[in-house]
Amino acid sequence: MERINHSTAETDKFGVGKDGFTEGTPPTIPATVVTDDVMNAVQEELCGVVEGVGASLVVGERDQVMTIIKSALAQIALSSSNKAEYTIGGTPAFNAVAAAENRDMICAVGSDGANDIAAYSYSGKTFIKSTGLGAATALKAVAYDNAANAVAVGSSGQIAVSANGGKSWTIKSAAGAYAGQFRCIAYDETNDEFWAAGDTGEIQVSADSGATWTSKKSGAQVFTEIAAENGNIIVFDSGSNLYYSSNSGSTWTNSAPPGSTTVTDLIYDADTSLFYLTSYDSGTHAASEVYSSSGTSTWTLKRDIHAELGGAYSSADAIAKVGDFFLITVSSAATGSASYLYSQTRYLFTKDFSYFYNAPIPRPGAYTGGSATYRENVVFGRSKIGFQIDYSGNIEYTAPVIF
Repeated sequence: MERINHSTAETDKFGVGKDGFTEGTPPTIPATVVTDDVMNAVQEELCGVVEGVGASLVVGERDQVMTIIKSALAQIALSSSNKAEYTIGGTPAFNAVAAAENRDMICAVGSDGANDIAAYSYSGKTFIKSTGLGAATALKAVAYDNAANAVAVGSSGQIAVSANGGKSWTIKSAAGAYAGQFRCIAYDETNDEFWAAGDTGEIQVSADSGATWTSKKSGAQVFTEIAAENGNIIVFDSGSNLYYSSNSGSTWTNSAPPGSTTVTDLIYDADTSLFYLTSYDSGTHAASEVYSSSGTSTWTLKRDIHAELGGAYSSADAIAKVGDFFLITVSSAATGSASYLYSQTRYLFTKDFSYFYNAPIPRPGAYTGGSATYRENVVFGRSKIGFQIDYSGNIEYTAPVIF
């Protein structure tokens, strides 16, 4: 880098030896001549930032340098993991966590072996035990709407609703006395509906914050992932077969999953108006992929992260959106068996998936073996702190992402 070095520069404008530009006062003092040396220096300094992370210069884009700076700041935050504190007692094992995007509310659900449990937090660091839940049926999933209403679902057709962000709960009944296991839940922001899915191909919807439910599908499938927006509903079963509806569940279409994949997570992103999924190759563990779709059976491969890991085995576990970036968590192992994916890394991609930063996830506490895959996708609250359920059912959180 260099400063302007020309006879028309304003001497010591920014301090001794730090000449600068001037518009001058013609004809007495001429304006500074912009030299090719200084412009080439500016150009190559800025282009070097973009190309230095492996990205290509894109004509017409004027935020590439800023995007990289934001990524670097976020990487620092995402390199941290801290175990949340509980005022619960016993040995809670959480299965899922959710955050209210427009409020500082976070809720996790699970079981302590004797009872269903939920814990809520307004800071993200200390979780307080909720009230109103009964005998353990293993709550599996939880979601918020835009008014801080939370709905949790689980085994034996269990449905619990909270009108205060997860502080207290009321038990509700599933449609048709359904007693199977709900495994996933999503919120359709446009239509203000909760959608839940699970065993025996059951899909139900609530248009009144979880108070009453209507069955929209049943069958032989075991549904594990669901996302919904404006009447477009996408679900995947345990075999990663895709079912989707474009008319709020009136009709359903079945198709094969994208690629040779096992789907691990599914979200809708309002910023890009697309659904996104993470997946891996369950046979070889040689693919960790991210796909996008507008809500049909057509999916576009956005990135295969496996080749960038440098390991023998990998599994893309989860996806979340934070600011202008997508966060992907990936388990990997350099050698040994694909059953022991000990290492996990957070990958931060720009929203066009053109380039990324990555940060290994430190693990608070001891880890003694088995698959190290996290059990729940990362979610971000309004303060842009990330939350995740770890391999032991603990709630972990990151430092705030700084943008």
